[in-house]
Amino acid sequence: MLHLAFTHLQMMTLFARIGWVDVVALILILWGLAAGIKRGLEVELPLFLEIAIATYVTFHYYQVVGDILHAKLSAPEAPADLLSFLGIAVASVLALKLFFKLLGTIVTFKFMDAISRAGGAAVGAVRQILAFSLFSAFLLLLPLGFFQRSYSADRSWSGPFFAQTSGKFYRFADYYMPLKLEKPAVSGAEKAS
Repeated sequence: MLHLAFTHLQMMTLFARIGWVDVVALILILWGLAAGIKRGLEVELPLFLEIAIATYVTFHYYQVVGDILHAKLSAPEAPADLLSFLGIAVASVLALKLFFKLLGTIVTFKFMDAISRAGGAAVGAVRQILAFSLFSAFLLLLPLGFFQRSYSADRSWSGPFFAQTSGKFYRFADYYMPLKLEKPAVSGAEKAS
């Protein structure tokens, strides 16, 4: 009897930590799996590359662009970083969509059906994880305590994971990138003015 009560208590504690972040993440991952199986690796791979490259470009440049906005327009630092993050993320996703659309008119590739479905499911799920992580990084830049608390370990199982994944992906990609992108330096005169 004591063992059953302890198990019930554990289950209640377990369910108490499920937050909106966990629910949205689960829905997105399942959606990525289903869409990947349906569309295949041929469609999901370019979509994954869009999000992966957009994540890298966004994390590489948003603070520099934010510093420039802060210096040139005298914008407060936090809103400048927020606007630069959003602007770079949206612009890079749209530019990459156009690039892959144009590339798709020139080059096509096809996988065997089993590989296409299995690979599409895996890549689709990873794409959704990375996309939600990029969106989570944006939400955490907002100066709202609700989002900070929603992604904390005591409110969400997966919140800390999604809060860190895009930043970790950026560091991983930057370390292994064969071509290093240089960050434009903001001169001291620009920062002071």
